[in-house]
Amino acid sequence: MKKFTLMQTQLSELANLSVGRRIRFIREVLQKEYGNLFSGKSVANRIQVISPSTLTMIEKEKTKDVYFGVITALAKDFGVEISLFTDDFYNETLPISIDLIPAYFISDEPKSSLPEATETLRQNELSGCNPLLESSNIIKVQIRKVAANLDEQQIFSFKSQEKFSQQQLFSLLSTVINHVNTLDVLINPVLKNEHQIHDPLKLAQEYLYHAENSLAAFPWYEHENMVSVENQLHTEAVGYTQFLQQKRDKKLEVNSNEESTK
Repeated sequence: MKKFTLMQTQLSELANLSVGRRIRFIREVLQKEYGNLFSGKSVANRIQVISPSTLTMIEKEKTKDVYFGVITALAKDFGVEISLFTDDFYNETLPISIDLIPAYFISDEPKSSLPEATETLRQNELSGCNPLLESSNIIKVQIRKVAANLDEQQIFSFKSQEKFSQQQLFSLLSTVINHVNTLDVLINPVLKNEHQIHDPLKLAQEYLYHAENSLAAFPWYEHENMVSVENQLHTEAVGYTQFLQQKRDKKLEVNSNEESTK
C-alpha cells in the first residue's frame, strides 16, 4: 500500500487557500509524486462525478459552489479526510503530518472477499435481483454526531416500511437539507448573510444524479460483506469508547481532587 505524507508546512499553506485551490494543491502534490495518475484528466475520469474541464474550473475558482458529492469523491480518490477541504480543520492546531493513501493504490491490492462477492452476485443473478434494475427502494435514514476531532457516534437508524420512488426520495432529501439549513441559521444567523446555505432542491437533485450516474463514487455495497465490516468496526468502536471513558473518568477524578484541595 503506497502512502504520501503531507507535512505541517504544507498544511499551513492549505490553510490560506480556498476549497478549489486546496483541491488543486493536493492533486498537484500527488501528481508530482506519482505522475499523470493524478493529472486533472485522470482524476476526473476515475471519480466519474465531473468532467476534466469542470475540475479545472473548480481548481481555478471559476464555479460558484463545489458540491459535497464532488468533494467526497475527490477526498476518496486522494486518500484524505473530507475535513482537509474545510476551514474548520485549519482553525484547530495543525498536526505534524497527515498520511494520504490514494484509492488507486488500495484498489490495486488483492481483495480476499472478491470471490465471495462474486458468488453472491451470481446467486443474485439467479434469483433475478440486481439493485441497478430496481426503480424504487426501501430507505434507511441514519444520524451521527461528529466530535471536534471528527470521531463519529451513530445515534439513530430508521428504515421506511415502503419503497420510495426517485421523486419521493428527492422530496425526502430536499426536506432534510432544508430543515438542517433552517436549524443552522437559527443557531447562527450570520450564515444566511454569508450565503453559506445550499439550495435544498439543487443539492438534492445533484446527489440523486450522481447516485445514478457516478457509481464509482456512490457504489452499491454487497449486504453480507457490509454487515461483516460493520460488525468488525463496531467491535473496534466499543474498545475505543471504553478507552475514552477511562480517560474521561480519570480527568473527572483529577478535577474533583483539585476542587477538594482548594
